Amino acid sequence: MKLTTSIQPRKDGTVSVTLAGSEPLVFRAGASGDLECEVTGEEAIAALLQTGNFYPADEADFDAALSVIKQPELEPEPEPEPASVTAPAPRRGKSRAS
Repeated sequence: MKLTTSIQPRKDGTVSVTLAGSEPLVFRAGASGDLECEVTGEEAIAALLQTGNFYPADEADFDAALSVIKQPELEPEPEPEPASVTAPAPRRGKSRAS
């Protein structure tokens, strides 16, 4: 999937990303002027998308991009305990006169 980035490029006009166990991914200006790179492998795509700094270069890939991002399994929240109403404890000491 071709991804693009919103990261400010270096002086040479590129953004380089190295993921664990992979060759560097170099984002260069494409025909549109956006920094883009062809990224393979669902794990690499998901890792980049989850940073919030990378997104699909082609709108047609948005649904595919969403499918590779692994959302954490959410556990249902436990039911809250019923609130008990109690009177405030009396204050000790002298009361202040206004």
